[in-house]
Amino acid sequence: MKMNVEPSSQDTKNRGIVAQRPVKAPSERPVVSSTAAEHKAQAPTVVRCAAITVSDTRTAETDTGGQTLVERLTSAGHSIVERSIIPDDPDRMRALLQQLAQRDDLDAVLLTGGTGITCRDQTYETVSSLLTKPLPGYGELFRMLSYQEIGTAAMLSRATGGLMAASSCLPCRIAGRRPAGDGQSDSAGTRPSRAGSSTVTHVTRHQTV
Repeated sequence: MKMNVEPSSQDTKNRGIVAQRPVKAPSERPVVSSTAAEHKAQAPTVVRCAAITVSDTRTAETDTGGQTLVERLTSAGHSIVERSIIPDDPDRMRALLQQLAQRDDLDAVLLTGGTGITCRDQTYETVSSLLTKPLPGYGELFRMLSYQEIGTAAMLSRATGGLMAASSCLPCRIAGRRPAGDGQSDSAGTRPSRAGSSTVTHVTRHQTV
């Protein structure tokens, strides 16, 4: 697998509870409905992914966010067929996503970086303009998981996701990131990146039905 790195245009209170008997702590995982369980069971076990890092400064050696994304995807059994680092430039990002949308060897595209609120963060605007079916719940889940690790700073993430298709036959595309700074901070936590890796199979299943 070849790593593509494009040059950048900018070098740059706990409430007291009294009980007569021990109280079970609530389960960390919500109860999965039979429908959701069925969908997961019918989802593909391996999803062919493109992992794209959006950053003006990261290189293959310093791209910790992208590497975490790749590790989470591969550990979940998915395959990486495209790995790139591109600057936070809407035109380049749009061109790459449109190119990836035409490939028949890809099921999902995940992006990390560029969803913050600085003037150079353009991932949200660019990806949103290409989504044919946005999935608001993806960003909501992402920020919920982020809040559990980094607190209110999670609100600074504009992670989004959805289907990007020129026709109903094209596979699903998902975009998201780890929340903090430019998406590359090691302190951002690992649960959000798990959200991306665990979602690709479920969304791919729905897109192909």
